[in-house]
Amino acid sequence: YSTCKNVEGVCTFGRNTGYAACMANYITPTPIVGQTQPTPTPVPVCTYGPYAVPGRVEAENFTCGGSGVAYYDTTVSNQGSTYRTGESVDSQATRDIGGGYNVGWTRAGEWMKYRIGASLAGKYNLVVRTAATATTGKFRIKIDGVDVSGQVSVPVTSGLQVFRDVIVPNVSLTAGQHTLELVIAGDGANYNYIFSKNVSKNAHF
Repeated sequence: YSTCKNVEGVCTFGRNTGYAACMANYITPTPIVGQTQPTPTPVPVCTYGPYAVPGRVEAENFTCGGSGVAYYDTTVSNQGSTYRTGESVDSQATRDIGGGYNVGWTRAGEWMKYRIGASLAGKYNLVVRTAATATTGKFRIKIDGVDVSGQVSVPVTSGLQVFRDVIVPNVSLTAGQHTLELVIAGDGANYNYIFSKNVSKNAHF
């Protein structure tokens, strides 16, 4: 049994006494004049996303929530220590076109999640900007937990700051918000950003 307080006092409700009937006369307590009311704790707002699709998502701008929710990294500290230093994802300043940061020191099993919003349903090419000096670099792309790319090998470039595009073609998206996940499937590659382009018939962007 449970209780609630109405204008007649305390009402016990259970199998034979309706909660709705009890609550019909429920009185909201009147604040005491001069009494300090507690200040509500503000709910943190995540400024990392949703990112517009078509458009560009920076690899270092994974969503909020910390390790196990927004990302998983095999090291506790941010080895680059140049951006979002309170997070474990390793990042560094990039020398790629446009500047900014890239995710580096990647290891198999790591992942990062991004909130995206597709303006139109259709098929999209996802262009992943990568750099690697060994053939071990590999990744997968998931949308809402579903693998849409299979394992993709990162081509070897002439340096870890020499980036090139790797295209994941014809990814179907419905209009609205989704979670994009970059899963690291092999060690050693750097990731700068993921650019999405609508390639559906009659698409204008």
